[in-house]
Formats: sequence, structure tokens, C-alpha cells
Amino acid sequence: MLREVFAFPYEEVAKQLHRSEVAVRQLVHRAREGVRAGEVRYPAPPPVHANVVRAFSSACQGRGITQLINALSEKPSFEGETDEALARRFLYMERKMLTTISRE
Repeated sequence: MLREVFAFPYEEVAKQLHRSEVAVRQLVHRAREGVRAGEVRYPAPPPVHANVVRAFSSACQGRGITQLINALSEKPSFEGETDEALARRFLYMERKMLTTISRE
């Protein structure tokens, strides 16, 4: 979202999300593919989804982007879930938001 909706450069997205620029480029690529394919692979838990949607809405209304960056960079703690499972949830949330935006 930071890249596609708010036009952040890859370098800035990587800095904000504490990831490498290469990892961010890969995330964006996969998210684009998922949106095009209409994929919904890993639904986010309702509280996580609600937090990201609220932060996205706030950013779109010009109230600042900090809340969205924090929501996207947080590593939610789901007892018993691996980092890989959490990464899939994160990708799902990004894809869901991009899908919602592309339909409006």
C-alpha cells in the first residue's frame, strides 16, 4: 500500500517496514500478482484486519500515514504461529487492501 497507493519509493518503504529493498520489491510484486489473480489465501484475524483498515482510512483522509506504517510494520503475535505464517497473513492484508482499492 505504501508503494502503490501512497507512491513511497521502494527505499523508503523498506526503511519504514524494517526490510531490505529487495524484500519490499518482492512483496509488491507478489501483492500485484495476487490482486490480479483475485487470490485470498490467508485471511487476517479480524482485529488485525480492522486495525489496518482503520489506519489506511485515516491515511487516505489526510490524517497522516504514521498509524498505517505502524500497523503494517508490527509483527502481530499469534501464539503458535511461525514467522512464515505471519508473513503470509501480512501479504494477505496487503492484497486485500489493494483489491478493495482497485474495485472502487
